[in-house]
Amino acid sequence: MKIYPKCKDVNPNKPGNGMGVRSDGYVIPCCFFGSQQAFNQLSKFLGDDVKNIHLQSGKTLDEINKGEEFRRVEETWSTNKPLGPCLAACSDPEHLEEDRHSTGFKFYKRDLKRKS
Repeated sequence: MKIYPKCKDVNPNKPGNGMGVRSDGYVIPCCFFGSQQAFNQLSKFLGDDVKNIHLQSGKTLDEINKGEEFRRVEETWSTNKPLGPCLAACSDPEHLEEDRHSTGFKFYKRDLKRKS
C-alpha cells in the first residue's frame, strides 16, 4: 500500500483537500483530521507541540502549514507507520500528482506491507 497525499493544493484545476480549522481553534492538515478520534491521533503524535498548530499560537496559517509540526506529519508518509487518517484517506493512486508538499520535505513514495 502507498500513501498518495492529497492535502496540499498545488494544482488550481484539481484542488486537493486543504487544511482546515476545528471549532476549538486547532489547524489541521486536512479535513480527515477533523473527527475527535483522528485529532486525538494527531495530538498524541505531536505531543506538547500540538499547541503550535492552534490559532492562538501566534503563527499565521501559512507558518503553520509550512511549520515543523505539519512537516513531521509529511515525514510519516515515507515510513511504515503513516498517521492513520493519512493511510485511510490517501491510499488511492488517483490522488497522486506532483510533489504536494509546502514544507519543503522531500517525499518518497513507498509500498507499505499490511501485517496479517
